[in-house]
Amino acid sequence: ACVMLEHAERRKLGEGRMPIGGLKVGTSYLTDLVVDESGQRVLACVMLEHTGSEMVEKFSNDESLQLLQVDITPFMDYPLVFRVRLCDKGDDIIQDWTESDEHDGEMEAVSLKLTPNGEEDEEGMTTLRENDEELESDGVVQQVVAQTSAGAAQRDAPPPRGCSFSGWKMGGKMVLVEMYTPEVPERDEDTGVEGESDTPGLTYLAACLVEVSEVVACKETVVKGKAKGEQPMKYRELKKAVEMRVSEDASEALPSNVVIPRDMPLVIKLWEGPALLQTMQSEVHVEGLKASGFESWLSQLKVITVDEVTQRNAIDAIKSLAYELMPQQTDSLYPDADPNTFVNVDGVEVLAAARTAPSTPVLPRIRDPVIRPKTSAVARRLARPVVPTRPVTPQIYTQEEVDRMIERKVFETKERMQHRMDIDRTKMLDRVDVVGSTLQSLTDEKKRFQIELDERSEALRKCGVEIMELRKQVKQAQSDKGALQRALAEREVQHESMTKADGDLELLDRGDLEQRLKLLAASYKDERARGAELMGRMQQMHIEVSRMEELNRAHKTLQEAHRAQASKIHELQDKVKKLAKYVSTVSQQEKVIEQLEAMMEKALQDAREAKPLREEKERLKRELRGASTELSALRAQVGGAGADEAKRAAAEAEGMKAKIASLEEELKKQKDKPKTPGGADPAELKKLKEEKDKLQQEKEEL
Repeated sequence: ACVMLEHAERRKLGEGRMPIGGLKVGTSYLTDLVVDESGQRVLACVMLEHTGSEMVEKFSNDESLQLLQVDITPFMDYPLVFRVRLCDKGDDIIQDWTESDEHDGEMEAVSLKLTPNGEEDEEGMTTLRENDEELESDGVVQQVVAQTSAGAAQRDAPPPRGCSFSGWKMGGKMVLVEMYTPEVPERDEDTGVEGESDTPGLTYLAACLVEVSEVVACKETVVKGKAKGEQPMKYRELKKAVEMRVSEDASEALPSNVVIPRDMPLVIKLWEGPALLQTMQSEVHVEGLKASGFESWLSQLKVITVDEVTQRNAIDAIKSLAYELMPQQTDSLYPDADPNTFVNVDGVEVLAAARTAPSTPVLPRIRDPVIRPKTSAVARRLARPVVPTRPVTPQIYTQEEVDRMIERKVFETKERMQHRMDIDRTKMLDRVDVVGSTLQSLTDEKKRFQIELDERSEALRKCGVEIMELRKQVKQAQSDKGALQRALAEREVQHESMTKADGDLELLDRGDLEQRLKLLAASYKDERARGAELMGRMQQMHIEVSRMEELNRAHKTLQEAHRAQASKIHELQDKVKKLAKYVSTVSQQEKVIEQLEAMMEKALQDAREAKPLREEKERLKRELRGASTELSALRAQVGGAGADEAKRAAAEAEGMKAKIASLEEELKKQKDKPKTPGGADPAELKKLKEEKDKLQQEKEEL
């Protein structure tokens, strides 16, 4: 059974001068089913659809409406995907961030490819946004954007992409920015073809957190309108490099030449919503353009803020117009029933009782404060029946038993506190030992890494020296090669000249020919030896060049290892800083334990010093009781004497009573007087002893 509580005629579509005047926001339903001793009861509220012009009018008059714009400046030479979340301080994800030093981000696997120049896979991004919206947690609004590389952004890429959120009084929100990169599919080393595997996912790299209150604290910037009388727009801007929490798997997901910095540059602007809305509305009205950006922003308002507005209106409507169905009315309802009365199965009109409804379907019903009893939230239990019992004789304890009980309780308390302090001390010492051992191991590891770093630096220096020497040798070899080539060219010229001269050999006699042959043989022998020497030098130069190439490869490998060692040392330094904080905390707790021990010793010393005073008081009480007994006996003896003696004895007895009363008063004052750690006052004890001796003397005279 469902009753419509708000009856209003739907306004015509297209009302207003805006091109998005017919935008339908949607229908909001709020229902509540209550099952108690009275039976089943149903509450329902139906809100009608609103047009775009109605929503624009509401937004324009709402001063608390704000627009939060988040822009991420490209800071890595690699395309990335960012997920920006708008969270409350009480959300689970913020609690996990606060309690832990790490952050784990997860995003559903999707086929997505990004190019360095900023071009994104529209189909993959659309699928990613749809999947991410389905996985949104309650109260968390998030958007996904793709970002180009820093090098492409400086060349010819489009401006950085950002995202924006709309809402009411966003100063208490928090912005969480998570950075992801698409997984690179594995390739076959021989063929270079991508292997068949599951859909690649998005690897989490790093994240940072910014409070919107920091943006609110920034200086306000006013942008004046171009036309006269146009309302200025106000916004606050925060430019900050926020420290990121980098994942341990980030270095494996990125190429070796890409390094993740420690900070993420963000630009966050907080606009006043009504002024921005009116400016967009006027621009749309003047230019007559539907694609001016206003439609997309209003659709974003529809997604993010319209639900909140509808919930507000629904709560007000429920508080003023909601009616509760009686148990007998859940059987049958007439379709033309009056909204103020309902007709039951007997045909009798029954006035419905006004009630309140829940703010959301999952929360419990909120009762009216006038009707709701004040003790509704107090846990009660049934009263026990009065059972007659036997009279119990009260137990009486003597002062000695009370003192023994107090001493026993003090001893037990001391033992319990001592045991607890021993346990706490043991735990703290164990923690100190663990922290110390961890710190020592980290220090040793740091020293080892420093030694390895020094060795690798020395190796790099030696490689650099050898490379410079090899370069000099290569230059020398190249110069020698040039000289040999020039000598060879000269020899070839001589050989050609000699070949031309062979035609004249027939004119020479035998002696000249033999002489010339000897000269040629000697010259050939010299040239052959010189050629063998040059060949050996060329082989040696080839070996040196090969060695230089190997050293270059080793130098590159050492540079990569040096970079990895530097990042590891940086992480160890961060851990050492955290351990220093832990050591300071342990030292503070040890000081607190020492103060507690001193307080315990002082309390026990006071208890021991107060014991002699109690013994002295008990002894005086016993003597007073003995004196009173003897005084009564003497009074009985004096009763048989003469009248004068009786009067005198009575007067003396009255004086004795007065003295006893004064002594009891003094004892009472002594008892009520607060005890000092040093014991009782010696003057008061002396006075009590004098009173006792005087009383004893008067007793003997009687």
